[in-house]
Amino acid sequence: MDRYKAAQNEWDRRVGQVVVVATAWRNAALIFAAVAAILGGALVYYVSSVNSYVYVAEVADGQVTKVVDISRNSYSPSTQVISYFLSDFVRKIYTISADAELNRANITDVRAFLSDAVAKKIQNVIDGRAQLSRDYVAYVEILSISQLSKDSYQVRFVDRLASRTGGLAQQQKYVAIITLKRMDITKWPQAQIMRNPLGLVVTDFSVTAEVN
Repeated sequence: MDRYKAAQNEWDRRVGQVVVVATAWRNAALIFAAVAAILGGALVYYVSSVNSYVYVAEVADGQVTKVVDISRNSYSPSTQVISYFLSDFVRKIYTISADAELNRANITDVRAFLSDAVAKKIQNVIDGRAQLSRDYVAYVEILSISQLSKDSYQVRFVDRLASRTGGLAQQQKYVAIITLKRMDITKWPQAQIMRNPLGLVVTDFSVTAEVN
């Protein structure tokens, strides 16, 4: 098993992921269901050779409570879906894997959710993490997510740095303030929908260290 696969398996174990492959009439179709086992949100993306359909399936207590075709219908993400999005966003920015390929994949994912106004701020964080990756790996634990206003959220998390040999080198609590904007994906090209099917875009981002 290569390093990338091992890292992916570890992520799947922590968060939970279900991949379902189906065959559509006359077309081979792929259904990818990312089930947020901790936060209760799920995202399903369906692609055929003719049309693109994006479905959001919200899950609570192990039951699907809502399924919406957001490519053709208006949709307001639930608290659980937004919480999953925010936690995944922060993890992908701050996690440092021993596998450089996984780190690059995470950053590629993150860039799909950035507005032009916030791209430079996030790039500064990414550059700082890249410097640390020479000597450290890092694991991010999300402590809490709370809504501050209509579009702004607070994410508290712990950043744990460990040496390449496995010893804990440093841990620090942070507070990130993230502002989101919901875009109309019905006007997007298919490639852009594939990268960001929820249409959630980060328009502002700031992070400060908590004082212990």
